[in-house]
Amino acid sequence: MKYWIAVFISVTLFTLIGGSSVFADTSLQLQPLEYRESLKKGESKKGFIDVTNPLSVPTDVSFHVQGFRQINDKGELTFYTDPQLSSAIQLDYNDAQIPAKKTLRLYFVIDGSKLPTGDVFAAIFAKNTVAVIGDAVPSVQIGTLLLITNETPALHQATITHVDVPWLTIGESVKGKIGIKNIAPRDSSNGFFPKVVLDVWPLGATRTFTGPLIYSGNTREVVFSEFNNRFGIYRLSATHGDSHSSHWIIVITGVWRWIAPTTLGVLIITSLLLMRRRHRRTANKSR
Repeated sequence: MKYWIAVFISVTLFTLIGGSSVFADTSLQLQPLEYRESLKKGESKKGFIDVTNPLSVPTDVSFHVQGFRQINDKGELTFYTDPQLSSAIQLDYNDAQIPAKKTLRLYFVIDGSKLPTGDVFAAIFAKNTVAVIGDAVPSVQIGTLLLITNETPALHQATITHVDVPWLTIGESVKGKIGIKNIAPRDSSNGFFPKVVLDVWPLGATRTFTGPLIYSGNTREVVFSEFNNRFGIYRLSATHGDSHSSHWIIVITGVWRWIAPTTLGVLIITSLLLMRRRHRRTANKSR
């Protein structure tokens, strides 16, 4: 069984997961960036978030729990109030004052017996309300995203929808995008970070990429830049589980960008010289 709590800081109205922009409140900082555990049936686990006040004045902070879901293929999130999550994820504090330049360690307990089995998506928000000394600080909330697999892991299935890669690549490396769709029903709570295997044949070069969070019914893209110092015609294959897509491409990358034209030029010149020599021999014989 696996229990994932992946933490991404600086969330305001929505957050983009997987190489996208994240909105930040400069008056608060949250750590750690990632927290992983295993949660068995009926088990409870304790975790923590360090909330830092980088300002030179104390600040009041409130905390609360919400659920979230990914709403589109861009990875944008929407947050909502969920009493079940609020009951299952208990915080040490609902409100606290953090002194200037100090860090508050906010402990929380996740009670698996109160959560549904499978994938659970929640967020712990910290809201900076007002500075105690000096000017008011804007009321902006940031948050930690919790991605939880409770008790029985959900069935994670995805299919490769497309592979965007140029048929001819001349440059440092082969660059492209692989689209992958979570085929779970859109109204289900199902999300994971897919692993995509990229293979180039011949020579058997293989790379494995971990994609961004992909929620049920959504399609995300895995961006790659690989296979430098190559020259020739290759079959590029992308695989996730039983889903597979292949493309034939011509590759001239890395040092071959300079070697290939030089070699081709030498071959052309050599061929022209041989043809000229043969032509002269033929002409001499005919005299």
